Amino acid sequence: MVEEFAARRDLVVEGLARIPGLRCPRPAGAFYVFPDVAGTGLDGATFAERLLDEAGRLRPAGDGLR
Repeated sequence: MVEEFAARRDLVVEGLARIPGLRCPRPAGAFYVFPDVAGTGLDGATFAERLLDEAGRLRPAGDGLR
């Protein structure tokens, strides 16, 4: 399983690294990755909202967006 998780991690990191404006350091142990979106000119919250909006997943809620 360790090899399989490493392969999955590498796939995600390499895929994110191909997106213009993103940097994604390879984590040493865990599968979790935290891409740096600074190169897009957006802060993390704005990037996440735009990503979700473009994917059609943001839905209006009484207290904001979900």
